Amino acid sequence: MFSSVSINPSPSLYKQGLPLIVTIALCFLNSNAILLAQGSAPDVESDSLLLRESQLQWRVGVAGQFGLTSHNTTLDIYYGSPGCGEFTNQISGITALKLFGEFPLLRSLPISFTGGVTLQNRPVNFVESFSHPARYASGAAGEVVTQQRLDVSMSGVGISGGLLWEPFTDLRLGASPSLLFLSTNDLRQYEEIVTPLGAVFTETNDFQRPVNRGRELEFNNIGFEFSLWGGLRLPLGRHLSVLPEVGVSLLTTSLEKSYQWRTTTFHASIGIAWEKWGDKEEMIFDPPLLAGEHNQIDTVALSAVDSSDVIAELPDDTSEVETPPLPFLQASIKAVGIDDEGNEYPEPIIEIREAPWSRSIPLIPYLFFDKGDVAIPERYVRFQTSAEAEKFHVDSLPVVTPVALHHQLLNILGDRLRSRPEVSVTIVGTMSKEEAAQDSTLGLRRAWAVQQYLKDIWDIDSRRVRVAVGDPSNPSSEETEEGRGENRRAEFVFDGESLLRPVVVERLASVASPPAIKFYPKAIADSTLVDWNITVYQGEKQLLYLDATSSLDGTSDVSDTKYWPLGELRVNRDLTPIIYRLEVTDNTGQIAFAEDSFRVREHVTRTPEEEAESDLQVKEYLLVGFGYNKAELRQEHRSEIYEIARAVEDGGWIEITGFTDRVGDAEYNRELALQRARNVEKTLQEVRRRLSLPELLITNVRGSSEASDDVFDNNLPEGRIFSRMVRVTVNRQTKR
Repeated sequence: MFSSVSINPSPSLYKQGLPLIVTIALCFLNSNAILLAQGSAPDVESDSLLLRESQLQWRVGVAGQFGLTSHNTTLDIYYGSPGCGEFTNQISGITALKLFGEFPLLRSLPISFTGGVTLQNRPVNFVESFSHPARYASGAAGEVVTQQRLDVSMSGVGISGGLLWEPFTDLRLGASPSLLFLSTNDLRQYEEIVTPLGAVFTETNDFQRPVNRGRELEFNNIGFEFSLWGGLRLPLGRHLSVLPEVGVSLLTTSLEKSYQWRTTTFHASIGIAWEKWGDKEEMIFDPPLLAGEHNQIDTVALSAVDSSDVIAELPDDTSEVETPPLPFLQASIKAVGIDDEGNEYPEPIIEIREAPWSRSIPLIPYLFFDKGDVAIPERYVRFQTSAEAEKFHVDSLPVVTPVALHHQLLNILGDRLRSRPEVSVTIVGTMSKEEAAQDSTLGLRRAWAVQQYLKDIWDIDSRRVRVAVGDPSNPSSEETEEGRGENRRAEFVFDGESLLRPVVVERLASVASPPAIKFYPKAIADSTLVDWNITVYQGEKQLLYLDATSSLDGTSDVSDTKYWPLGELRVNRDLTPIIYRLEVTDNTGQIAFAEDSFRVREHVTRTPEEEAESDLQVKEYLLVGFGYNKAELRQEHRSEIYEIARAVEDGGWIEITGFTDRVGDAEYNRELALQRARNVEKTLQEVRRRLSLPELLITNVRGSSEASDDVFDNNLPEGRIFSRMVRVTVNRQTKR
């Protein structure tokens, strides 16, 4: 017996989508009506108004579209008890790329034919959760939560043709039918166990099993869709415009051959178009500025007279204004590669390769609380039973970023405390001064909450977990809300051995070589330079930006060389060239530029018969927890630097980058970050000398105002703590 799968369109989409289109249309109709009622003359410098006096000849463009689709169908694909496999109010996304053209039909009416080709992606992912009684192998009764799922990837091509009405140049309303040619792949109908973790189906011995026990779905390859939309025209000049639109589309044919399955899609798109205007467009001109007392001319109705008539009516005593010659300004730039030994070589080629990469992620010994609260925040991962804790291991975490790892802090420490019964810990609950004045017990109750979790879930003897209340160690400023938020926490202080050793993550990463690029920019000018910048980009992706206020080496003179380390460069895998460009501006407003490019190629592994080559290994160490607005190293930093100094082998080179949080002035933060990096560099070399080891090759020391590669949410106190860090990257070439 089969149970029905009922999927109904979400009413909220109709309530929100259609009024949005009507509201946009009414607003722009009203704004244009007011303009006409006031009798405003067209502004000569306004493209939007002047084009109303011209005739559109054609418009072509490209648009990206996304939307939400509501599905209306009944699918008999599951059987069992009533309600088994029932999907309700299912919504899926849609993305599309459209190439379109528009051509006027009548010169007397603002109606055009619009047509185009659309490349669509329509993934369908239906899911519903159910609870079932179950009996485990041990004989105990329990409950299993499963999900019924239907996943199918649909792609296709749509051909459309319809009508576009432009009552005003800036407002667009359209309707068009479309013929869709669809294909489907990756069709899956299955059931999976959500909880408890580790449970499996007996017939598959896995947490998933197929459930297409009824008729397998067969999708139609051809569909018919009707669309209504409204949008705006935002000019970018005489021939370019941006076209934002919102609309609704109804698929009138069924997606599936045996069942009635129709969809309603509410979509939004943004496009850019090239426009060709004719006739009166050629009459638009800028009247010259007259010398002497004849420096005013009457406003001319451009739509009523010929341009030659206007020129004939200009005063006879006009005179040319002599413009002084502009001073000489010229820019040039070249780039050289820096090899492993620091030598320069011309015309470098950037090579992309896969390299072993590891990162040592430290643990912040703080658990932060919300203002006035003693409950552990929801963002910290907590188990409900000791059985769940038994299955935890840090190596099995799906996401291992610094912040994600911090949110597992209680479980990491619980696991380590259970494996080291001789180690004890003191949990110190702290408060901001504002909280302490209102309730002095908050700190102690926060420590109790952490102790209770370790005792109940991780079975840690309460005699090994002491609680106390005190002031924050290494406190943040109480003058800002961010600082007060960082002082509301529980701190972990270990007796004897610390259990806060870093977590090491290892994987393969795409890195670029040579180790670095050096730019030689130059400007020759008879005037004074007021600004310059160097931009490096690949396709649409900007890889580097330097200007007079921000540079990699702290210099601001355009004539100084600029050093660009490639250790953290991530480039497009399509291997498009990398363009670098110098642009300089003088005090007269002149702009001169020069640009060149690098070739990019994939690293090719040599055959065993060829000469052995060097393989790159990359290790990253994060030194976190710098004091608020401070660059001084703490004791834990010095201990980590000692380990780094011992671990660096011959043939390696080091890059050191300092960071700050995103609070405060960017330029001040950049200097603070640079000072942190320099302190690490100085201490690292001192430790090497004390260990009687050769001085390290440190190729780059720089400061950044924010952690660009590591996304730390600075709205969270742990995100700001992680942002106050120094990253030490150790690169090493090894012979195979």
